[in-house]
Amino acid sequence: MQKTNLFLSLILTLTSSLTLIFVAGCGGTHLRTEYVEGLVTLDGNVLADATVSFSPAVAGAGTPAVGKTDASGKYVLTAIQGGKDGAGTTVGKYHISVFKEEATKHYTEEQVKEEVAKHGFIDWGYRVVVPAKYTNPAGSGLTAEIVKGKNSIPLELKSK
Repeated sequence: MQKTNLFLSLILTLTSSLTLIFVAGCGGTHLRTEYVEGLVTLDGNVLADATVSFSPAVAGAGTPAVGKTDASGKYVLTAIQGGKDGAGTTVGKYHISVFKEEATKHYTEEQVKEEVAKHGFIDWGYRVVVPAKYTNPAGSGLTAEIVKGKNSIPLELKSK
């Protein structure tokens, strides 16, 4: 009888401990993000479908984040690790990069089938739209400091 009670007590303790570990582990870490948006232009024209990336200026002092510009050139950031969609990123200083490429070749559905049958792949012939310097966060010259509250960070790119 005493062995049964000891066994049940041990099982109950083990189950309770595992439950606590599971619940604590599943909660994840909560990021305290600040809203970040902005308008991206290239030579004064809005830049649609570009990828905007924020990288912490100092390792560990911020959370990498990314956003995509819409048709009007507006982006909204989402923290890469544990961020809610469109919620921004954490407070800190960031280096920024902007990247966009476009296909230079366009195919009809029939041409796609022919190219795949002939070569096994499609050569879309992409070209980078944004000058190369803006694609490297450390060398782009684009920086921002995210503060508590709403942050609006316009990015005005020049092709020359």
